[in-house]
Amino acid sequence: MLRFYLAAAQFVLGDLAAPAEPSAAIAPRYFADRTLFEAIEEAARQRIRNLGASIEQTVSAEIPKKFGPDLTPAEREQIRLKLDTAGVSLVACTAPRLPEGEARTRLLEFCRIMGVEPHIAE
Repeated sequence: MLRFYLAAAQFVLGDLAAPAEPSAAIAPRYFADRTLFEAIEEAARQRIRNLGASIEQTVSAEIPKKFGPDLTPAEREQIRLKLDTAGVSLVACTAPRLPEGEARTRLLEFCRIMGVEPHIAE
């Protein structure tokens, strides 16, 4: 307990670095009514660092596919570049429900490749 109090005092005095962002800035935001690229741009405008995407969300006008495992490696790279340029991280992926069997494996592998760990489904 003393270590906790010491660390707290050091943090308050500025001797101990620690993240101090409000949780609202850390929690992912969703813009499901827009394309993924529009959502990334809006997140950047609002200075939102963490974004969530839906597998039912269209990527962009240039990539008229749903965000999911059917994207080619080149299309995935375009998404990563868009995120990196905007300074936004994709931290969550939602699905109405997780598919069964091989489709589930493909979806989870796609999320892993895209750097998304939390998966939210009904």
